[in-house]
Amino acid sequence: LGGANELAQTVARAAGAIPVITTATDVRGVWAVDTWARCAGLAVSNPEAIKRVSARLLSGGRVALYSDMPISGQPPEGVDIASDRARADIVVSPFAGANAGASVRAAETTGEVVPAGETGKPAGVRAQTPAPEPLRLVVPCIVAGIGCRRGACSEAIGEAFLLACGQAGISPSAVREAATIDVKAHEEGLLAFCRARNIPLATYSAEELSQVEGSVSPSDFVRATVGVDNVCERAALADGGKLIFPKLAHGGVTVAFSKVTIELSFKER
Repeated sequence: LGGANELAQTVARAAGAIPVITTATDVRGVWAVDTWARCAGLAVSNPEAIKRVSARLLSGGRVALYSDMPISGQPPEGVDIASDRARADIVVSPFAGANAGASVRAAETTGEVVPAGETGKPAGVRAQTPAPEPLRLVVPCIVAGIGCRRGACSEAIGEAFLLACGQAGISPSAVREAATIDVKAHEEGLLAFCRARNIPLATYSAEELSQVEGSVSPSDFVRATVGVDNVCERAALADGGKLIFPKLAHGGVTVAFSKVTIELSFKER
C-alpha cells in the first residue's frame, strides 16, 4: 500500500541498479489488488483481507469483484466481475459495514465434524460458518454538503458528520470533498474540519445554489439568513451527483450526502 516496490524500481532506474522485489504477487506476475487500489485512489478498510485475496490468486484460484462504480478494461487473470455484492470476495463501494458484501458462497464455508448432540446436528454433519468478510475498497465518490451556524467549532462539525456517515452507512474515507455556501468559506471550524479530513472545501454563491436542481428540504429561516432555502442538500448536489442522504441536523450543523460517478479502470497507468 505504501508503494515501496514502485519506489525501488524508480530508484533502480535512476541509479542504474537492479531492484530486488520479493513480494509474491510481483515476482509471479499475479494481479496485486493493493497496488491497484492505491493507483485507483481507493482506501482499504480492512487491509488484513489483502493477504487472503492474494493467496487465492497465487494458488491459481479465482476471486469475485463487485463494484458500485463502472470499471473499464479487461479484468486481470483470476478476477471475475460479480453482479451480487453478497457473493463477492472484493467489494468496491463507498458504503461501510463489516457485513457489507460478506461472501456466502458454500465453497468458502469451513467447519469440523461434530459429535451428535453438541450442536443439535446428527453426528458427522459439518458445522459451517460464513466465509470471511470481503476485502472492502472504498471509492471516494461522496460529496458532503455542510451547513453550520456562525462560529461552529470543528468538533461539532465532525460529530455531525460522523453521525450522518453512521446513519447513511457511508465510510468517512469515501467523502471526496465538502461543499457549502460561500458566506461560510472562512468559517475556521469548517476549514479545520476539512484540514483534519484532508478534503477540499467547495463553495457556491446563494444564486448558484438556488439554481441546483433536485428535491431539497426548504427552510424559510435559512432563506432569510443566507438567501437560499437550503444549504447542505443544495451544496451536496451542486457537483452533479445524486442525493443519497438528506439533511441531518445536529448541534447547529446540517449534513447531506450526494454520490457522483467515478469510472475506474483495470488498465495500468
